[in-house]
Amino acid sequence: MHPALHSSTPILPKKNLLLLVLLFGIICISLLSPIASNDYVPAQGDFKFHLSAIMEAKEALEEGQFPIKIAPSQTDGLRNAFFQFYSPLPYTVAAVIYKSGCSNPYVAYKITIWLALMLACFFMFQLITRLTQSVPIAILSSLVYITAPYLLININTRGDFTEVIAQCLIPMVIYFNMKVFFSRFSILNSILAILSWQCLLLSHLLTFVYSTLFIFLFFLVLTYQEPSYLKRYIHLLVIYFFTCILGAWHLAPIILFANQLNVSAQLLNPFIRAWLTPIATLLSPSAVSPEPLPGNNLLTLAIYCSIGWVMLLAMGYNFYLICQKNVSMSDDLKKITQALLFVMVIAIIAVWSPINFWHYLPKTVSSIQFPYRLLTQTMWVGTILFAFACLHLFKKLDDKHVLLGILLIGISSSSWLPTNNNGTLLASEFLHHTEIADGNKNYIISFIQIFKSKQLDNIQHQFFNTPNNIKINTPIFLPTNYFYANHNQKLIIHPNLNNQASPHELDVKINGLNMVHLKLNKNNGWEIPIGQLAPHTQNDFFILTFISADTTLKSINVKSLTISNTEPNILLDETITHSICTQENTMTHCSIKTIAPNTFVQLPIFYYPNMLSITVNGKPADYTPSLYYKNYVLAGVNLSPGLNEITVQFTGIKWANWLSLSVFSFLMFGIVLLLLSRDRQEAISYEIAS
Repeated sequence: MHPALHSSTPILPKKNLLLLVLLFGIICISLLSPIASNDYVPAQGDFKFHLSAIMEAKEALEEGQFPIKIAPSQTDGLRNAFFQFYSPLPYTVAAVIYKSGCSNPYVAYKITIWLALMLACFFMFQLITRLTQSVPIAILSSLVYITAPYLLININTRGDFTEVIAQCLIPMVIYFNMKVFFSRFSILNSILAILSWQCLLLSHLLTFVYSTLFIFLFFLVLTYQEPSYLKRYIHLLVIYFFTCILGAWHLAPIILFANQLNVSAQLLNPFIRAWLTPIATLLSPSAVSPEPLPGNNLLTLAIYCSIGWVMLLAMGYNFYLICQKNVSMSDDLKKITQALLFVMVIAIIAVWSPINFWHYLPKTVSSIQFPYRLLTQTMWVGTILFAFACLHLFKKLDDKHVLLGILLIGISSSSWLPTNNNGTLLASEFLHHTEIADGNKNYIISFIQIFKSKQLDNIQHQFFNTPNNIKINTPIFLPTNYFYANHNQKLIIHPNLNNQASPHELDVKINGLNMVHLKLNKNNGWEIPIGQLAPHTQNDFFILTFISADTTLKSINVKSLTISNTEPNILLDETITHSICTQENTMTHCSIKTIAPNTFVQLPIFYYPNMLSITVNGKPADYTPSLYYKNYVLAGVNLSPGLNEITVQFTGIKWANWLSLSVFSFLMFGIVLLLLSRDRQEAISYEIAS
């Protein structure tokens, strides 16, 4: 055992242990005071988003999903893979609690957060007692962590459920990684470190990524100071490698297809939001707006981000100690303190963002969206620095110091416990189906990204499936899978002549080359001889551009779109298949009888490349992206004449699933062997003693 991390913690009597749990439990409950009501939910922030997701997670579990991947009722029930890409662990825990008898998902939401806060207290207590051998310092340090301003903002103002859970898991990650780094090699500690990282990964990907950077930066600085630590650092890297393999089922789809999801369009330079974290606000002793309100009218929530004076004072005092030559401090403690201070300074500068250094970083870094999210990294660093400051300031702490410390910590953080003014949303509303507000389409394939993959980056996109209007001089896409080798096939567009004076003549460019002059026919429709061009197009779609001699004409209202001279059932779109398909647990079943050869069927399932398992009459079938009028990209298959029994199941990436399952089985096998080995050693020791 390295001197920096003691081999054991001070043993507490059972009575004191129960009192400590009670103390942590009461304080954790008090931190939820702004959301104390079980009936009314703050309308602002992300509360509605996460409560709807908990409802979806409960439904997913009832379907038999584990791990959960699909939000069954979202986006018209088209099997949205929301949980495959976003935070499955917190929603699973909350859904299990909700299924266990909670009156509404809001209660389950708060119980989950309370349990996470208790977990944070437990592991921070364990970590600090190992570092300082002081129970009073560990108690105060645990409270410093859970009362950090940014954590309170996420709990009570932003309502960022998944990020809160991730913030509460970081003490566990730090604890097990510290044990691995400073202790003798232990298979059990390595496995527990892998599992702690895995919990963080499945809780909030952004927190996982940036915690990775800052935690490994901390250990890298220690390794730089003491080169003999290199093997330990490599050990941590191996642990992290196994973490990524264990989480391959979740990570692989994100890495491979994130740029095709709708959420990829939200990657903006974080410097745009740096006005939320000026240095004066970060150093503020209380919750203060970064600008006079209403200011730019963008600050609709009380996101008053500060590091907190408790951590800032601890940081300053440790700087003072490091700079003093006559201060008594062990070499190990000094090196850890220096590494912590270095990481703290980097984190504060990144949150502050005084210059636009984000512009020079890879675009994926922009996924953080808000620089203030890096305040999470100041929390664990600041808490350990607080413990070291107390260790040097107070040779011995007693109960009086603890009580006074709790009071001062509570006072310093109290201004970040706001009263939510906009609490008009009833929790009972979530007992019924609700859409995941502002996020239900984030994790479906973007039709714009599909087109971009066809080298159409510079084209303005407007999807052409039962459109409300046609924009003049604007490219419109029409999938070629609607057409087959029928030269007489025509696309007929019927303008809504009742609403506006539509021109009787138009010109249309097809694929930028062919010019067709259109005239209204006797049925008041424009006929485009599209079938003659279908066999010759090089892409999976046509590009139509309508041109009018009337320069004042911007768009034309459209009443209907029909395809003439088509064989029966040449195209079955989602509006038809949705009504004839059934859902049985995680499997979608469709029974479709077709007459024409090569009938293209648009399935009521979102398209996800390499993540759907589709069979037709018991045989695996290939599927392709098909565009739907709501700008959704659905899965489509070609069918032969006759009765076709179709099954569809979202599986994720199969090789990644097997990789994760293999590593998980290996880790569980290792734990069982360790437990059996320990029982055998205890039995031998008992026999020897006898």
